[in-house]
This record gives sequence, C-alpha cells and structure tokens, in this order.
Amino acid sequence: MTAAVHDLLVVGGGVAGLAMAIAADRARVPDIVVLEQRRQSREVHKGEFLQPATLDVLDRWGIAAELEGKGALRLDGLECRRADGRQLGGLSYRTLPHRLNYGLVHTHTVIRDTLLARAEQVADLRFGCHVTGVLTEGGRVVGVTVRRGGVSEDIRASLVVAADGANSTLRRQLGIPFTRVPYGHGYLGFDVDNPRLPPRAVNFVTTDGARILYPMPGDRGRLYVQIPAQQVSSARRLAPDERRAQLLATCPGLDGVLAPWPELDSPQGFSAYRARAAEWVRPGVVLIGEAAHVMHPMAGQGMNTSIIDGWSLAAALERVAAPRRRSADGVDAALAAYTASRMLEVTRTMQMSHRLARMCSTTSRLGHRMLRFLLRPTPATADLRLEAAARLAGLENSPLGARSWARAVIGI
Repeated sequence: MTAAVHDLLVVGGGVAGLAMAIAADRARVPDIVVLEQRRQSREVHKGEFLQPATLDVLDRWGIAAELEGKGALRLDGLECRRADGRQLGGLSYRTLPHRLNYGLVHTHTVIRDTLLARAEQVADLRFGCHVTGVLTEGGRVVGVTVRRGGVSEDIRASLVVAADGANSTLRRQLGIPFTRVPYGHGYLGFDVDNPRLPPRAVNFVTTDGARILYPMPGDRGRLYVQIPAQQVSSARRLAPDERRAQLLATCPGLDGVLAPWPELDSPQGFSAYRARAAEWVRPGVVLIGEAAHVMHPMAGQGMNTSIIDGWSLAAALERVAAPRRRSADGVDAALAAYTASRMLEVTRTMQMSHRLARMCSTTSRLGHRMLRFLLRPTPATADLRLEAAARLAGLENSPLGARSWARAVIGI
C-alpha cells in the first residue's frame, strides 16, 4: 500500500511551526501535518512580547483579540533610564503611523497555547513524535521517519518545513552548518510582583549591564538581569537577600519601581548568542524560525521573526497555482520566492537586533554616553527615534536613513 503524500509537513510545534500551519490553511493548503514531541510546554522567560508588525498578522487571524481577552497587556514602546532611575529617553510606538501602534505582552505559554488551539482546528497535529531520519529520493527531501509510541513510521510530503528550533534535529540530519556567535553575557529572568510598572519595557543602563523590566498579566512583572556568561550558573544560586543587595548596589533605580521589594524566587538563566544556518533551503525542505536564525534574546525579535517566517512562507505558497503545489517545480518556485525576499528581511532584522542589543547591554562609559546622546529628546533626534521605533516594531525593514543619522549627530 502506497503511503499518503501530504501537501505540507511541519516538524516542530512551537510558535514558528504553529504559525506556519495556521497561515498555510489560510493560503488554502489542504493537507497539513504538524509533528511535535510535547503538547505541554514549560514556561520560559522569553518570547513574551509581540511587536506591532506581528500583531498585524495575528489580528487578521483573530488571535490578537483572543490574547487580549486572556489578559495580554498593551505596551507603548521602550524606555531607557540611568541606573539611579532618571529618564534617558526611549522609542515610542504611539508615534508610529499604524493602526496597531502598540505591542502586546503575555507569557510564552499562553501565546503558544493560543496558536496551538487554532492550529488544531486546521491541521493534523501529532504529539509524541521524535524525528529519527530524513527521507530522500533523487537528492530531494520527501518526508521524515518518526518514532512514536515505540513504533517507527515514514511520513511523506510535497514540502517539509523544519521549525524545530535552535537545536533542530532536521537541520543536523541535513548537515547544514549553524554558526553560533556568543555575546559574552547572559541573563537571569525573574517573575516579580508588579505594583506600579509603566506600560512599556524599561531598560536600566548600568555599568554592570542591562536590567530590563516590564509588566506582565495578572499584576506581575518580569525582570531580566544581565550578567557575565560565565556567572550564569553561580548567580542563580544566590540567596534572595544577597541578590537584592547586589541589584540595588548596581541599579538603585529599581527600588523606585519595585517598592515594596518583591521576593525574587529562583530565576531562569540563559546565555545570549546570535546564529544563522548556512542554508535555509534544500530541495523539498525549508528551515524557518530558530532552526534558521537566532537573535539576541533581549531585542524582542526572535518569536516575532519566527511567526512572520511562517506567514511569509505561506504567502509564497499561495502565489503558486494550486495544482502545482504538490509538484517539485511548484514547491521550488515557492521556496525561491520566499528566500529571495525573506533572507534579506531577516538579515536586516538581525543587524538591527544586534546593534540594539549592543547599545542597550553595553557596560562601557563611552557606550552609555552614545546611548544618552542618541536618546536625548530633541528635534534633531526625533526622526532617528521614529525610524528606530518603526524598525523595532517590524513595520520598516530598510537601513536607517543617512539624513536621520546626520541630523541626530550634527543637527542638520
């Protein structure tokens, strides 16, 4: 008996894979299978901030309103403060000429589960699946071998999408190089009580690195503390009183927004790095999300870029006439169109993310001086701040204009 050949096989049920399934259904791809190891995901301190461009996509799917119904908070941008709490300036989404001139914040689990519930309505989601091999014919990927419940099975498809994260099994089995570039620092993430946090991400710029704080649903907040990469493990084990003393010594401004001081439970710790796969496409298969690219975790781009990957790939498939979507030449045409535009967009987003991360995480006096200079609220920097906000929000992807830089630096 000949095995069925599905139109689309998505390996990975994170936000990238689920967004891919939802977008593909809206692009009228009829037969979609998603493979994932676990239905439940543990709460992680990442992927909680949805940028305006991503909300534009989620709003079309009805998911943005659903998240707000679950308590998602609207944030109006990024604000930088000195270590003592004094204002430096920031980037405001309220100035953007867009109907969704705000971001949304919720836990990664709620965002993923909301996408999961929608994907289950339009695709065949199979949990408990561990990919053990790649099926090829004539140099073309035609499916994967999966082990599920102790039984191996071959699943075939016209197009395979690798959305299985930064440690992608599929990417490794295909032999695609993935170069990681560490930043030399990591972060501790804390959930804290939220008595009076402003509706924006607040970055305290200190000589020990960034302390980033923003509100979360349920009268909570989330605090990220930058530390040297080699200290992540040891810093997690500090006693609460010792941790508080260290934080207040380097960032007394925290006391102004976290009074009364909350109990800081055991934090999550993680490193900061950027990475990119050497190739995104092989015949019959494409990498999306963190299987293809990873950005600095504090620039608010990783999850957003992953969701837009799925939406963009589905749009490329939709432009191929329905009868050709199962054919090799039709799939190849869609992948060529996708990579022609998306690789440039992601490259620019990675560059922007890298520069923003370096600026906001710098521990040097010169770096702090430059940040204060660029964020000063004057007419000379207004254009630059507006352009930077548009790029952070994902609404603009071109490099920052030379005239805006010139006005900011020399006031012309």
